[in-house]
Amino acid sequence: MASKKLVFSLRVEKEVLEKIGEYAALEQRSMNSYILLILLDHIRKRERMEKKEQRN
Repeated sequence: MASKKLVFSLRVEKEVLEKIGEYAALEQRSMNSYILLILLDHIRKRERMEKKEQRN
């Protein structure tokens, strides 16, 4: 079964990448899974905020 995940490059400053590595290690995650977690969390927050705005 083929993976639905896409591969892409991302340019970030060294300091940002180091911080991501530190936080990922604290949660015993790979940097890739930690970045995915951050992105998904942000998407969920935005979607909740947008739904809330639509109700008002």
